[in-house]
Amino acid sequence: MRSKEKCFSVRPIPFLVSGLMAFGMSAAHAQSAALEEVIVTAQKRSENLQDVPISVQALNTKALEKAGIISLSDIKAQVPGLTIDSYPGSSEMLYPSIRGIVPNSIQTSVPIPMAIHLDGVALTQLAGLNLAGADLERIEVLKGPQGVLAGRNATGGAINIVTARPELGRFGFKQQVTVAEHGQWLSKTVVNVPVTDDFAAKISYLHSERDNIGIKNSAPNGPKLGEKTADSWRLDLRWRASNNVMVDYGYDRSQTDSIDVPNQCLVPFMSSTLPMIAPIDPRVSSMINGCSLSKLTSLNVPFHMPKNRNIAEGHNLTVNWDVSPTLTFRSITGYRKVDTKNNCLVPPGYKHVF
Repeated sequence: MRSKEKCFSVRPIPFLVSGLMAFGMSAAHAQSAALEEVIVTAQKRSENLQDVPISVQALNTKALEKAGIISLSDIKAQVPGLTIDSYPGSSEMLYPSIRGIVPNSIQTSVPIPMAIHLDGVALTQLAGLNLAGADLERIEVLKGPQGVLAGRNATGGAINIVTARPELGRFGFKQQVTVAEHGQWLSKTVVNVPVTDDFAAKISYLHSERDNIGIKNSAPNGPKLGEKTADSWRLDLRWRASNNVMVDYGYDRSQTDSIDVPNQCLVPFMSSTLPMIAPIDPRVSSMINGCSLSKLTSLNVPFHMPKNRNIAEGHNLTVNWDVSPTLTFRSITGYRKVDTKNNCLVPPGYKHVF
């Protein structure tokens, strides 16, 4: 009798565990069904990210603000398989790479092997890629060849940068100030003004400053290594011409003045001729002996270093005409201009400066 009672008392436990597992599965299913919907335009039309049959990673407005992303170079830590390196001498020229597909030239005017678009307008050169935006809606990264939808030079993938459009019939104001180490501070201002029921304007402005990036100059009157000042503003207009026609115009201008930190030699490139040249030229010996895997904290650079200046501006006109519930005609017209001046100094005789 005792053994039967013990068996009878144990039998309900599997049913209880099974019931708890079923309850947990139901809760998990309900939670997954309540995932936030992310709308992307990876296939040239607005659709849910879950329905796109492409390897896409999208960062919406909340994700961009949480990570403090204001430019293309800020997303490299958020997207697996994407690396973004700076051009030697200027952090405003970028070398983006998706899945190892990199530009095959150091010339800044050479087309890059991936399609990068700002509101549908192609950014085809390395110069001017790192422009800052005060009011970004989302950034989409498409991995793998995208030549069918993105056009030429999309072997590695595509990156779509989408700015926020004006809102009709609603006044809005947003101000954000951020302070960080190394003398960094950032200010973003966005004003949305409804002129009429069918016309609205939006002005956004961004200003950022930085004293250094952790490497101080020990020279008394030397330049601030890593000093950077950026100003970016944008004007957007939206006009609802009719119930099925929407016209959007945008103008943006970004200017960055900076002094970049000289590159640090980690491991010397020991070619067959370098050991023979080292005894003849003391600069080569200084470079080899100064290489170190430890990050530098200070340098002695007493001479003048001219500032890099990068200016990018452009116009964009987009017309959307909903011909029918299943057909939309879209026209995108753009013009962009980039003015860049960058300096890469190789001071002889200075350790760790390469």
